[in-house]
Amino acid sequence: MHLRVAGHSAARAFPLFIGLGLASIAAPLQAAIDFETDFESPTAITDAGWVAAVNYFTPDCADYVSSPYSFDAPDNGPQVSALAPGESSQVANIYSNYDDGQHTTFCLETNVLQEVAVITEADVGEYEFTYDVELPPAEFTGDKVNGFVRVFAPGYSSVLLSVSEPSTEGAKTISVTITPEMVGGILQFGFNNYAHDYEPSGMYYDNVSFKEVVEPPVEPPEPPEGGAIRFATDFESPTAMTDDNWIAAINYFTPDCATYVSSPYSFTAPDNGPHVSALTDGFFSQVVNIYSNYGDAEQANFCLETNVFQEIFPITEEDVGDYYFLYQVELPPAEFVGDKANAFVKVLAADYSAVLLSIVQPSTEGYLSIPVSITEDMIGARLQFGFNNYSYNYEPSGMYYDNVRFGLEDWADLYGVPALDKWSLLLMTLLIGSIGLIVLRRNS
Repeated sequence: MHLRVAGHSAARAFPLFIGLGLASIAAPLQAAIDFETDFESPTAITDAGWVAAVNYFTPDCADYVSSPYSFDAPDNGPQVSALAPGESSQVANIYSNYDDGQHTTFCLETNVLQEVAVITEADVGEYEFTYDVELPPAEFTGDKVNGFVRVFAPGYSSVLLSVSEPSTEGAKTISVTITPEMVGGILQFGFNNYAHDYEPSGMYYDNVSFKEVVEPPVEPPEPPEGGAIRFATDFESPTAMTDDNWIAAINYFTPDCATYVSSPYSFTAPDNGPHVSALTDGFFSQVVNIYSNYGDAEQANFCLETNVFQEIFPITEEDVGDYYFLYQVELPPAEFVGDKANAFVKVLAADYSAVLLSIVQPSTEGYLSIPVSITEDMIGARLQFGFNNYSYNYEPSGMYYDNVRFGLEDWADLYGVPALDKWSLLLMTLLIGSIGLIVLRRNS
C-alpha cells in the first residue's frame, strides 16, 4: 500500500458540504495518486493512515447540523472501524460511533477516509476507486452505507466533485476524473454510513484501490497481405496534379443531387484551375483544392457531381489484397467549404457496366483512412480512388486535401500514432513530409 500524500487530524472536522478538514502529513512523492490495501495486516487501518470524521445531521439524516470531531480510525474499535474475518480473508468493518452520546439526538454521518491534501499537476488524469463489499451478520448490516470520492477547493471552500455509490454486496468501482481545475484542491475517498438512535450501520470492505487508469498499449493490427498497388503524393510540386495524371469527370444529377442523369464529359484535372482543382497554400504546406466545375453553365439546371481521381486499369491478380486509402483533409475559408464533399473508392466493371465496390466517406477535417479489399472477382476491372463533391446552382463545394496514399498501411501502422487533432497536424506533417512524389504501378 502506498499513497502519494495522506493526511489526518484529531483536532477538527468540517461538514459534508464544506469538507473534512484534515492536516497533511508528507509521504514519498509519486507521479500520480496510487493507493491500495487488502487489510491483511493486524494494523492495516492505522498503518495506512485512515481517518474517521463524524458529522451531525437531523434525526432523519437529511440536513447537516455540525462537524464536532475527527480522529485516527482504529484497527479494532471499539467504534467506527475494526478488522474482522471476512468470507475468505480479513476485512475492515466500518460502522457508526455508538459511543457518541448524541446518537439519540442526531443522525451521525461517520466517514472513514483517505485524503490527498494537495492535488498537483502530476495527479491530473482518470482514476478508479475500487473495493469489495461483503455483508456483516444481518443484525449489524446498515442500510445507509456508501463508498465515496470527493474533491474540495483549497480551504474546503467549495465542493468540486462528489460521487457516492451505495455499498451493496460485490465488487464496486467509482470512476472519477481529476482535472487541471482541481490542482491545489483536496481529494478524499473512503466509506461512510448514517445512523440515528443506535440503528445498525456496519459494512465490510476489502481490496481497496485508488489508481490512475492506464490504457493498455494497443496491439498493432496484422499487416495486410498481398497487393502491388502503391500511390503517394504530398502535392508539393507546382505541377503535382498533371504530373500524377489526376482525372476529372462530371456527372449530372437532378437539382436535389439525388438521382443520376448523365455523364457528359471528363478531362485531365488541372494544377491551377480555373475549375475542379487547384494547388494552394494549406495549413502547413501546399494542398490541392477540389471543387465544382463552376464554368459549366448547366450548374443552374443540374446538381454537378465533380470527381477528381486516380484510376488503375486493369486490376491484375498481383493487385489482390488489403489496402488503405489515406488522406488528410483541411478546411478552406468558410465561405468556400462544401457540405457535400467526400473521398471515395470504387471498383467498376471494365466497361463501366457494373459497380463491384463503392465506399464513400464524408470529408471531415483530420487524417482519414478507408480500408479496401481488392478480391479475385475484381481482376480485370477498374479501380478508382479520389474525391468528389456535389453542387447545384453555384453553391460552395471546396475542400483541401493533402498527403494522399493508396497502399498497405494505415496511419497508425505507418507512424505509430492515433487519429490526430488539429494541434497535432504539424507533427504528422513533419513525419510525412518526406513521402514525396508518387510511386504508381500503372496509370492509364
